[in-house]
Amino acid sequence: MSDSIHLFIYGRGPFHDAPGEKIRDAAVQGTIFDVEGIGKALILSGYATVPGEVRRVPVGALADLDARARVREGMYRRIGVQVDDSPCWVWVAGPTMAPRLAPGRRARGGEGA
Repeated sequence: MSDSIHLFIYGRGPFHDAPGEKIRDAAVQGTIFDVEGIGKALILSGYATVPGEVRRVPVGALADLDARARVREGMYRRIGVQVDDSPCWVWVAGPTMAPRLAPGRRARGGEGA
């Protein structure tokens, strides 16, 4: 079993400073929302290109990153996505955040993503 995994990191959320090594710039298809007091939130729906990076991080970092993303509280969810040839974890908006995803809060053109 590997001691590292890949993450897709976008924007300035609670995981933007995840430990590890940047592998490459990358993008996924989806929509980014600006959530007041939290930062960026991704949903994997829509036709925009969401820029980010693939990063290799230690497996042991996931518990801390999930805590910062408030996964247990439903603020974000960590899900698996395929980014080019890399299977990656990514944090997306969770059910607790859903009411905050008003259409007017969408980030424009990948700004700050």
